[in-house]
Amino acid sequence: MFNRRWHAIVPAKRLKHAKSRLGREDLALPFITDVITALSNSELVASVTVISADPTICELARDSNCRVIVESQSDGLLPAIYLGIASLEPPDQRSILVVLGDLPCLLPAQVDTFLNRGAEYESAFVPDAEGIGSTMWMRTRSTAPMPHFGPRSRAMHRESGAIEILDKELIGARRDVDTAVNLWDAIRIGVGAATRNALDKNESGDIFNDGQDQRDESEILVTISQVSPLVGLDEKGRFHSLEDLNLSPLIQPRIGQRFILPPIRG
Repeated sequence: MFNRRWHAIVPAKRLKHAKSRLGREDLALPFITDVITALSNSELVASVTVISADPTICELARDSNCRVIVESQSDGLLPAIYLGIASLEPPDQRSILVVLGDLPCLLPAQVDTFLNRGAEYESAFVPDAEGIGSTMWMRTRSTAPMPHFGPRSRAMHRESGAIEILDKELIGARRDVDTAVNLWDAIRIGVGAATRNALDKNESGDIFNDGQDQRDESEILVTISQVSPLVGLDEKGRFHSLEDLNLSPLIQPRIGQRFILPPIRG
C-alpha cells in the first residue's frame, strides 16, 4: 500500500499577472493544470491545496478535487504558502510539499522520486534548472525552517539546512518557465497534456506567426522548438513556421538550435 501522507501546496498568482516575462499569459492556466495533474496522480500525495486570488484558478482547482484557499488579494508566493501551511491540521503540517505552478514538465514519478529521496531529511528542495532558484520544497517535521522562494532561493534553502535533491530523474521538476528560452527547453523535455494542447492551439491559431499577420522589417532571433514540422520560437514567445525557409546552414535541424530569422518584407 502506498503511503499517501504528503500534503501538497500550490501557490498561484492571478492569471493577468502570471508569465509577464514570458509574454504568454495564456499558458499560465495550462501550466497549473499540468502541475495539479502530476500531484493528483502521485502515489504519495494525499491532498492538494491551491492558494490563489484568481477565480479561474480556484474553479480549476475545485474541478480537480483540490482544496482551495481564496486569497482576498495576491500578496506573493511566500504569504500564500504560509497561508496554505497554516490551513492544515497539526498532524499534517509535518508532511508538506510545496510546488510552484509553472512546471509544465512535472510528472507524478518525479514528485514521488523527490518525496522518497527527501523523506530521509528534515527538509529538502529541488533547485531550478538555472541553479539559482527553487521549484519544490518539502519537510518531514513541523519544526523545520519555513521555505524560501524567489531570488536566490537555492542559496537560502541551503543556508536554512534544507538538503538539495539533484536526482537526474528530476529534469522536468527543475524546469520552471519564465522566458521564451525556458519554454523551448520545456518543449524539448516534454510538457504535460494541457500545455501541449495550448501550444498546438496557438500554432494553428491567431498567436501562431506564419509571416502573414505582422510583417516585421527587423531580424528575429528564434530557437527551434519542433522539427516535424519545423517550428521556431522567438524571444517574445511567438511561434514561426520555418518549413518554407531556406535553412541550408542547418543540415540537420534540432531542437535548441538558434539563428536569426531573415526580415519579412511585404
